[in-house]
Amino acid sequence: MKKSIKYLAITCTALMIATGCDVTSISEEEGKKTKIVFISDMNETFDLYIANADGSDVERVTNNKEKELHPALSPDGTKIAFSKNSQIWTVNIDGRDAREITQHGGALQPSWSPDGSQLVYNKRGQIWVTDIDGTNQKPITSQGNYEDINPSWSPDGTLVAFTRTLQNKASIYVSHLYTGETKKITSNDMFSGFAAWSPTGEELIYVSGTSQDSLNLYTINARGENRAQFTELEPGQITTASFPCWSTDEHIYFTKANGGFNDAIKSKATSHNASRSNRSNGLVSDINTGGNTTDVTCQPFLIALK
Repeated sequence: MKKSIKYLAITCTALMIATGCDVTSISEEEGKKTKIVFISDMNETFDLYIANADGSDVERVTNNKEKELHPALSPDGTKIAFSKNSQIWTVNIDGRDAREITQHGGALQPSWSPDGSQLVYNKRGQIWVTDIDGTNQKPITSQGNYEDINPSWSPDGTLVAFTRTLQNKASIYVSHLYTGETKKITSNDMFSGFAAWSPTGEELIYVSGTSQDSLNLYTINARGENRAQFTELEPGQITTASFPCWSTDEHIYFTKANGGFNDAIKSKATSHNASRSNRSNGLVSDINTGGNTTDVTCQPFLIALK
């Protein structure tokens, strides 16, 4: 089933508030090469959809009664990993060859290795890794009085960023896959989670705030330096951002929740926290997916789609 949707590429969005940046458009060639995957209930059930970044060629990938979650587009753009019934699955972008990768339950939030041969995921509050055929499953973080969730594999393949929650606090950690060294890169004074790497691996974008009811996007490097606020809420507005993805088309995609409904947002990655603006000036635009959009993801690595 095809369904047209409209995208507006903008240089900087806040959650319902733009930050005074210029409206731009993406080229036709760029829009055709960059893909996004999202989950929407536009056809009553929460299923996977794929579209070009310019808003064309929206395709329904799955049609299941069970709710899918946490989609991740493979580096070569041919497969989608996702969560269903607390297991990790993969499926071709045309909806064929759906495969259950894990069988142990409690598996959520997959993230691809840069070469597409492995996935990291959250298994009951611990980060695990598996080969794409389901073999060689093993933990890469230790168990403790905390939970490790939302893993994200770095573009160079050496690091995994994740969220560690402990006593109602959440911080971003980065773990080296070869040395085992793990470092906290955000402080405990704010809730921080949903980290995603930039295509170059130099920065992370993540969600943070003093309250889980009002969250903004921030960027930081892998050493925990140069933290910068990316979006800015209006005073008193109750909105949350989640699941950011930094695409190879130099845009950041994320979902925002407001009043119990979720929308997908697209923002130019090169803009940071300019002066406030308002929605009426045309600088703010949602990705109109035609339904309640819970997750959105994009092409995270520097591999061009053919």
